[in-house]
Amino acid sequence: MSFPGAAEKNYGDPLDLIRESRAWEEISAALERKVVPQSVAFFAPALFHPPFLQLYAHSLLDGEEANNPQKGWSGDHHPDLVIAGSPGSPPGIEECRGLPGSLSSMPVCAPFRLAVIQAADKLSLPAANSLLKITEEPPPRGRLLLLLEEDLLLATLRSRSWCLR
Repeated sequence: MSFPGAAEKNYGDPLDLIRESRAWEEISAALERKVVPQSVAFFAPALFHPPFLQLYAHSLLDGEEANNPQKGWSGDHHPDLVIAGSPGSPPGIEECRGLPGSLSSMPVCAPFRLAVIQAADKLSLPAANSLLKITEEPPPRGRLLLLLEEDLLLATLRSRSWCLR
């Protein structure tokens, strides 16, 4: 898989770089030990967000289905994966307010439901505050992934998240 801009920035293949990173080493080792953080904040240039999301979502949502690692996936879509916002554009307050309900639902076919907040460093203060409930009282089978380019995350969200750089 190639990503636009990788060659110009001289990053190499972002997917390979993520796999070789200390951040991926830490989170994948935790997942292998069945230690699944309620909230993960991934700080990196936007170029690295799609490959990290791909690796993390597959690791989390595929669970122990080693004989069927594509269970539930249809391309990049999975019924237990909720994407909020879009690359470069954070979700608004209403979309963030709906996430606790989405994450509280029973997973369809994975061990967890995963909500991904894109451009989390650009969240409005009200939208960021609306995510506090998820991190204060996390749903038992709900997990949160915050994707950020800059270290501009509400301090209370940062303190309740496993931060990877």
